[in-house]
Amino acid sequence: MKKIISLLLVLVLGLTLMVGCGNNEEPAADQTEPAIEGEVSVEDETEEDVEAEEDVETEEEAEVEEEVEEEVKEEEVEEEKQN
Repeated sequence: MKKIISLLLVLVLGLTLMVGCGNNEEPAADQTEPAIEGEVSVEDETEEDVEAEEDVETEEEAEVEEEVEEEVKEEEVEEEKQN
């Protein structure tokens, strides 16, 4: 009996996962709200805005990567001093 219940629960959870993570091609009509004056809606974003945001993210990633590299170099120097 426990095995049957557990199998049913697994099936229900699996189906819920498939439905919840499914790709919904058509947008819901009631989800779009008019933009408030001075506010930019997602639909108003241009490709330039998206590219600018991506550039900022890549610059931040580069800075973090440089910091990590510096920390690794410092640790290597400390290890060499100890040896």
